[in-house]
Amino acid sequence: MRTWGIVIAALPALLFLAGPAPLGRTQEVDKDAIDKAVAAAVRFLRANQAAPGFWVHRSGGPDQEWNIGATALVGLALLESDVPRDDKMITEAAAIVRAAVPRLTKTYSISLAVIFLDRYRHGKDPELVRRMAVRLAAAQNQGDGGWSYDVPHLTPQQEAQWMATLKRLRNVKNVQGTGQQGSGLSSDNSNTQFAVLALWVARVHDVPVDYPLLLAEWRFRRTQREDGGWNYGMNIGVGGSQESTPSMTCAGLLGLAIAYGTKREQAAVLRAGGDNPDGSEPKPPPPSPRLDIDSDPAVIKAKGYIAHALTRSPRDITHFLYFLWSLERVSVTYRWKDYNGIDWYNYGANILLRSQQQNGSWMIEETPNIDTAFALLFLRKANLVGDISGTAILRSGTYDPLKAATVQDPVTGGAKKPATNRPVREIAPDKAEAEAKKLSGEFLISRPQRQREILEILQDTKDSTGNFTQALIDLIGQAKDEQKEMVRRALAERLSRQTLASLVKRLSENDVEVRLAVVRAMGMKGDQKAMPELVKLLTDSNEDIAEAAEESLKALSDGKDFGRNPQRWQEYIDKLRIR
Repeated sequence: MRTWGIVIAALPALLFLAGPAPLGRTQEVDKDAIDKAVAAAVRFLRANQAAPGFWVHRSGGPDQEWNIGATALVGLALLESDVPRDDKMITEAAAIVRAAVPRLTKTYSISLAVIFLDRYRHGKDPELVRRMAVRLAAAQNQGDGGWSYDVPHLTPQQEAQWMATLKRLRNVKNVQGTGQQGSGLSSDNSNTQFAVLALWVARVHDVPVDYPLLLAEWRFRRTQREDGGWNYGMNIGVGGSQESTPSMTCAGLLGLAIAYGTKREQAAVLRAGGDNPDGSEPKPPPPSPRLDIDSDPAVIKAKGYIAHALTRSPRDITHFLYFLWSLERVSVTYRWKDYNGIDWYNYGANILLRSQQQNGSWMIEETPNIDTAFALLFLRKANLVGDISGTAILRSGTYDPLKAATVQDPVTGGAKKPATNRPVREIAPDKAEAEAKKLSGEFLISRPQRQREILEILQDTKDSTGNFTQALIDLIGQAKDEQKEMVRRALAERLSRQTLASLVKRLSENDVEVRLAVVRAMGMKGDQKAMPELVKLLTDSNEDIAEAAEESLKALSDGKDFGRNPQRWQEYIDKLRIR
């Protein structure tokens, strides 16, 4: 098996990780110990950077493509560890990766370059990202929906043709491959997950990636095995001949999450409406599809497989550090805190703290630079694609992904509101009160599908009188228990269109439901200037508000997790220089 692009030697590693399988709750980790481990790892990587600014995977210099992939991966880990982007080792690494892009030919290195450069440049390198993304799309196996190792070079004419094809297939539905393997190397789930991650990042740079991402979803759904897992994936047939592995099962889960995010964004575009070319009134948008990922049978089975894997000894899990990094990405994306009672972060962090070398590195199965990068990304709960957590998280107790989604602004790199948040219509002030009351009354006696449609109207209609907002507030108290969370999410989404100053003012209201909605709206809004106010609410006497403040802080920090610790959050805010 191969991981991020280089054949892994069959090492008798992980023997020092042997021990009893984790059962039930795992030992709580010491946050100070985590901070010390991260600092030591950063010092190691700083000292181990080769001149002029790259990191070696196995041998050679910056002319070797595997070292470009390693440099991008290490660069990501350092940025996630709060190393400033103007630090010399980061700027040198970025320059080397950027210069190497034209000659890159491997899925792993191109994908990592996309994610690293986009993260480093805050989205200010769109043309370079677009060209790499189009090449990745061209490399997808149209038969099985996956990627192998090689990515073709394209002429300018071929790039234009591929971009035109992707635009034509924007908002495509029911994508399927031919089922034929085609020529060349068989695609695999490891290469595929990296390509999918890179394309998800590239979509904010006006690359229509609906078709390749949904074709990859078709692949994952077709190849899931009976035990709920996925294997490396040499065969397109159901299951294939290899056993499932925890790391490849995480790859499958991530692919499904990104597909859900794609479908949600498609639905958002439809709901946003817009004027017809002839100036006539637009037709009412279709209702958003129900895309509840936590009830997806494939997701449920895969989560069960991972839960079982966490009861095994680490030495029995192949490519363990690669698995830990994959587990971290999936858990952050889905906002899963545990697997059948096993806290995934405590599970992995305790193992990493025990296995870190005296020089600050990890050396378990790959090479020190790669292993240390994987360990750092896990310990920092890195969210490498930022907005995927806002779009694909579908846990009913937190955010509706369609509402919470934010995308990265290609100019500033900050979060911006998606098309979802544009009102689909405007109501005259003299009709607002009557219409709001009518819709509220209808909601209480309607079937679930109509209830969702009514909430969308109350949530999205532009109303200068405040009657639609008040209708949602009132409905929370009138709705049945199973309906309340839907109404709360709709209210939070509606409030997220208000200015930050208005939201802060509403925090002083006595109605707990209003305050809760405001706190959620701050996270949906995507404005990091809300973070200082949210930090104050971490110690609120109302548990729901404190929890919502924590979740909103995570959303605004691209998945950082300092729990309910105001001091740690304030230190993070100070580094961002938020005022």
